[in-house]
Amino acid sequence: PGSVLLPKDYVASLELRLGLYRRLSALRTHDALEDFKAELEDRFGPYPEAVHNLLSVMRLKIVAQAACVEKIDIGTKASVITFADNQFPNAQGLLELMQKGAFVCRFRPDQKLVLVRSGALDVHVAALERFLTKLAALL
Repeated sequence: PGSVLLPKDYVASLELRLGLYRRLSALRTHDALEDFKAELEDRFGPYPEAVHNLLSVMRLKIVAQAACVEKIDIGTKASVITFADNQFPNAQGLLELMQKGAFVCRFRPDQKLVLVRSGALDVHVAALERFLTKLAALL
């Protein structure tokens, strides 16, 4: 998957990089993330792959928060989704989404949801983002 950071050859100042990380971690909407991306390009030029990866992770984090997801562990065969307080607020809606079959997923006994990986990592992350977006729409 590669690095997920602001490389020092992109943003030379450590103080500036730390400030950008702080700002990035506080973003809560996709619009705010898009504004941040535009600012990076304006200030530092086209960003390298490591920054692209970082921004992709932040995009996933934003949609996960909207879907009441506390944690996502992305593995080689599946992703494990942990909901806040180990429960999804609209359990019926989640079950209906799972029954539609657009996503291969199942619950584990510990109330974590397993979303089976299909394809390369970037394909899986895109599917995970679609799934989380659908979850957020249920709330």
